[in-house]
Amino acid sequence: MFRVRSTTGPMAASLAAALFATPAWPADFEYFVAETTQVSAGGQDYSVIDVYAQFVQNSVHVVNLYDASIANANATAFHHSDINTISSLPGTWVPNLSLPVGGANPAIDTFVTVGGAAGSGNTTSLDPNFTPSNVAVPPANSGWYNSNPPNLQGLTNSTTRRTFVARFVVETPATADTLEFTASLTFADYIGGVNGPAEFATGTISVPYVGAACDSVAAVADSTAVAAGGTASPVSVAVTVAGSGCDWTASSSEAWLTLTGGAGTGDGSFTFSASANTAAVERSGTITVSSGTATDAGVLITQDAAACAVTGLTPASASFGSSGGSGSVTISTNGGSCGWTATSSAAWLTITSGGSGTGETGEIAYSVASNANAAIRTATITAGGQTHSVTQEGSACTVTGLSPASASYGASGGSGSVTISTNGSSCGWTATSSAAWLTITSGGSGTGETGEIAYSVAANANAASRSATITAG
Repeated sequence: MFRVRSTTGPMAASLAAALFATPAWPADFEYFVAETTQVSAGGQDYSVIDVYAQFVQNSVHVVNLYDASIANANATAFHHSDINTISSLPGTWVPNLSLPVGGANPAIDTFVTVGGAAGSGNTTSLDPNFTPSNVAVPPANSGWYNSNPPNLQGLTNSTTRRTFVARFVVETPATADTLEFTASLTFADYIGGVNGPAEFATGTISVPYVGAACDSVAAVADSTAVAAGGTASPVSVAVTVAGSGCDWTASSSEAWLTLTGGAGTGDGSFTFSASANTAAVERSGTITVSSGTATDAGVLITQDAAACAVTGLTPASASFGSSGGSGSVTISTNGGSCGWTATSSAAWLTITSGGSGTGETGEIAYSVASNANAAIRTATITAGGQTHSVTQEGSACTVTGLSPASASYGASGGSGSVTISTNGSSCGWTATSSAAWLTITSGGSGTGETGEIAYSVAANANAASRSATITAG
């Protein structure tokens, strides 16, 4: 985020007075931009960060830079050419313009400037408020100014619309780091010369140093063998990376593996948990850990197979009429090598095929005998603890027998009884006699699977024999 300032910095007031006229077009400052180069010198690798002020057009003259501040973890370790070392010892922040500034081999020096360039013949001076000049890090509100404003030292490049304002050199860090640079600018249009009025702006830029390559990562789990029932508690995995600033992430495409804390910076760890394996087949999954250009896919988690089991009988139930019929049920197991044996709980429910087998799925066929009884009946086919229930309707109520079927008496008559049977406990009957001399004395009507009908036989005064019947149902 950048803002236009309405007040001046330490040098802005006097410089603004030297500028004049209304500009032909706005000279708006856009932002700071940085270029980072890696340089090797004296057996040491350096990150060279060049900061430029970017403008809307290419005819802008930067007069001074002030209120500069630097924030970063290595703020006391900038390289200065006058002490030729990375050190917290003070070095001057005055640019060494005798060294090459741009190109493939930039000067290994740290400074803030106003468009300084080698061979320009111009100078960039320190703000008088910035004292002393030989400190490791510029103090708050320090500034630099163009000591000869009419020259072209602070003029924007005609192609890039940029003005060089600072260079920071650090020894290439073992880990990633970031430089944050904030400064304010005084600038004006340049149309055949410096044209006023002065403008003011402030910008901030964060630039990552080129750190050591994150090109290695290793992950080692406390344990990689998991029981079929899953992990009793999370298992730790140690992660080692190339440097303390190297980011890493862990991932797995297996839904049964759950990772916790699967990302970090520097050496660390995460945990994984495995859900229960319900299949009778061993399974494995890979946890991949990545850091920079490196990937370790060596964390192989192997989980035991579950014991063979019948997992279902489908459908779970079926219904038949009293006349019976045939049906089938699909059996499922948790593995292709798992077998089964099916049994029936009743003689009237007969397994005709598929009573035993092996595989993940199969079919059990059965037949249902007719139901002569008036009551509904139920039986099950069972395999591996799973059941398929068969329900059959009852037949219509009927009297199934009178026993004994006949009886004989002398001329004097007498009494007797007959046992009546039905096809259901809820079935009823009514008994009748075919002759007046054969009288039903009890049990002429009733309900149940069995009962007794009592009768009497009157004396026969006629010389001829006679017969009659008791009828029920």
